[in-house]
Amino acid sequence: MSNPPADTSTNATLLQFNKIGAIIYVDMTWTTIGVSLLQIVLFGVLVWWLESPPALGKRNTLQNTFTPINTLLLVMILANLINIGLYYAFTQVSELTTKAALITISNAAWSTISVSMLYYSWYRGFSVVDSIAPRWMNLLRSILAISLILQIANTALASVYNLLPASNPIHTAALNWDNAIFVATGVLLIFFDFFTII
Repeated sequence: MSNPPADTSTNATLLQFNKIGAIIYVDMTWTTIGVSLLQIVLFGVLVWWLESPPALGKRNTLQNTFTPINTLLLVMILANLINIGLYYAFTQVSELTTKAALITISNAAWSTISVSMLYYSWYRGFSVVDSIAPRWMNLLRSILAISLILQIANTALASVYNLLPASNPIHTAALNWDNAIFVATGVLLIFFDFFTII
């Protein structure tokens, strides 16, 4: 008895493609979670040993361990872990209230990453900017404030469009505004980072 011919229809190919995409998504999610956990461990070890090396006889304190730069790096790692983990959980549940909570916290974590990158850049370069071009300091502080407000709006809009069906006109409007804010915050981040590096 011969095997039936393989189904080469578009639907079967699309179904296979979706199954492969789902497997890759799960693999990427768990890889990102694993790498984030490894980063937390490595961060802890490096900061503990580099900030207060025992060979120099320095005592570790919370003050010299959790400097603004170290704190921002840790916040970015933790926010990435929360963002990825909760977004994955969002895709796995069907109850609307749970989905709303998961996607809102996941989006807030993503916004936290973006704002942390700005503040990281600020702490890394503000003394240089202040000494070279002090007249630009007020503009850079304004960019920080505007970015924070835009990230809050981004979190709210992303939560709305992730929860509404695509056929809902509010979904489309929220998605469009979210994309516009995403681009605006990206431009602000690039400008800000570029300016503090120069």
